[in-house]
Amino acid sequence: MTPHQILIVGIRVLVIFWFLSLIGQAAALPGTIQNTDISAKPFLITLVLQLVAIVVLWLFPATLASKLLRASNVQVQPSAVPFDEWRDLVFVGVGVFVLARAIPDIIYWSILALAPESSFPDFSFEQKANMVLSLLDLTIGLILTLGAKGIAALIQKGRRVGVPQT
Repeated sequence: MTPHQILIVGIRVLVIFWFLSLIGQAAALPGTIQNTDISAKPFLITLVLQLVAIVVLWLFPATLASKLLRASNVQVQPSAVPFDEWRDLVFVGVGVFVLARAIPDIIYWSILALAPESSFPDFSFEQKANMVLSLLDLTIGLILTLGAKGIAALIQKGRRVGVPQT
């Protein structure tokens, strides 16, 4: 298998995770709507947009994989693939996983934050902390996905500090 094929499988696994997360969001929707005075329309729109993204990623994972890797699709022996490529692929996979969790949370908190003041009481400390953590997840996911090569090289360089080269 090529790194491209492995990333396709990883994307599909993440899509399954995102879909299961979406089911959880849909299950929480009636309780959220019942406890607030706002309409369900913004929540439903975000659920539909997430579902569209899930379907697109499920149907076209190779397109995303080729954009992320920008490598050829030539079949190679696993031992012929340099360690650096596998390492970068792992960082990209983890980054996409973190983004799959962070994006729905950011959408949820954005809707709550932008809702009219009369619809929601002041946010509690726990809710504010969850908002900050969601933003941190989004930031980490973007850094891991877009900066995988640099982060991996930095970690590798850090591991070699103080070790004499042979």
